[in-house]
Amino acid sequence: MRIRDRPSLWGVVVAIVAAVVLLHAWERDGAAETVTAAVPTPPVEVDGTTLFTVRGISSYPADERATATADKIRQAARNPEVDPASLTLAEEESVTWIQAGTTCITAVVDADARLEGVTRHELALVVPGRIRQTIVQ
Repeated sequence: MRIRDRPSLWGVVVAIVAAVVLLHAWERDGAAETVTAAVPTPPVEVDGTTLFTVRGISSYPADERATATADKIRQAARNPEVDPASLTLAEEESVTWIQAGTTCITAVVDADARLEGVTRHELALVVPGRIRQTIVQ
């Protein structure tokens, strides 16, 4: 058998890499759909109005997170020292904190944003507006 009759090493490597990339993409897309469908996303509700939804993790379940966030928004609304216009964003590598003064109201993480189909930054720009409307009412 001559050398030219054997498949080139580069051709084999390219075929394997392409197969791995396609398999990974297929598994990732399938897993994302499964996870999205199975992840609880309870609403953060204040006075019967749904402001946004959140997801949780095993150590901080979504229901607890939604309740705690709603409680913090209610506290901020009752506090005359909280100016709704003073809500700020504090960006970190994997989280964006939404704060009223020195009090953290909630956090926006990448997983929250993925469920909404937007980036964390885009979601973090919308959530404070919903909180402001609630505080003002």
